[in-house]
Formats: sequence, C-alpha cells, structure tokens
Amino acid sequence: MSLTIHLPANLQPATDGQATISLDTNPATVADLIASLVARFPDLRPLLLTSDGMLLSHVNVFVDGRSHRDIDGLQTSLADAREIVFLTALAGG
Repeated sequence: MSLTIHLPANLQPATDGQATISLDTNPATVADLIASLVARFPDLRPLLLTSDGMLLSHVNVFVDGRSHRDIDGLQTSLADAREIVFLTALAGG
C-alpha cells in the first residue's frame, strides 16, 4: 500500500518544492516517517524537530484525517495509513 504525504507551503522549500511525497512502503510509526523524511530531506530537520529530536509543538501530523496527538503520538502506527498531512501553526499579526 502506498503512502501519500502532503506538506504545507512553508515546508516545501526544504523538499525541493515538493508539496506531495509518495512512499511505496509505510514506515512503522509517525516517528519513523519523520526520521525517513529528515534523512531524505535534511533541511526539514530544523522545521520539524527540536535540537534534541522532539517534534516541534507547532507541527501537527494528521494520519488519515486524525491528529497523531489524539492517537499514540509519535508512536502512532502507520501500518494501514494511506495519507499523512503535515500542518504547521502560523502566528503573526
């Protein structure tokens, strides 16, 4: 089963402008997905992770429409997932 990952405009410069990334196999968890994306696109690291490797608080990951925070956090299984959406909260005035 393939996995489709959607990225917001503010993350796309770190992925060579890609808004959508497809994977042929699913990483086991959200944490594994993030590690895979950061390995493939190193410029994503500071946009997604703190210096100690934790997901930034303003980054939300939706697994088939449900927030990873409402499931099992970074250990949320992606075994049956089909679509991942990364959303970053924006602030300003």
